[in-house]
Amino acid sequence: MEAKDKPEDKISTEKTLEQNIIHDLQPVIKTSRPSIAGVLLIIAGVILLLSIIQIFTLNDSDIQSMYSASNSQFAQFNTTITLDQFKQSLTLCETMGIIIVIFSLLGGILSLKRKIWGLALIAAVPQSLLGIIVPGFSFLFVSGLLSLLGLLLIAFSRKEFQ
Repeated sequence: MEAKDKPEDKISTEKTLEQNIIHDLQPVIKTSRPSIAGVLLIIAGVILLLSIIQIFTLNDSDIQSMYSASNSQFAQFNTTITLDQFKQSLTLCETMGIIIVIFSLLGGILSLKRKIWGLALIAAVPQSLLGIIVPGFSFLFVSGLLSLLGLLLIAFSRKEFQ
């Protein structure tokens, strides 16, 4: 007799299927973790958005003074950056920041609605990484920590999502 023809195998397979069905029917205990994560991600996104708006409102004299202050730091690396390149880098940072804000807000909304766990988790990652990369204690660092906490809460509440 082959292994699949044994009666014991059919019984064990039926028990396994029955156990899986019973396990799937057990109610999921709803906690407030996804809601807290959603609020944290939305707050982190708003903080980053306010920082980006602050960069958008810079006038040419402010950009010139930032460039002059940063020029000595560029010299340490034997790098010369023109004022136009500096403005382009600010524009690039603004664009990337807006994309990160969109992801953070999307992750927060999905977490509040408890929908699409994977997308909510992935959406929280970029701002968490931004908070780790930014040196020192700043609003970007704080928003990164908030989104990292939201990321962890989403990660540990997978069963609560649909």
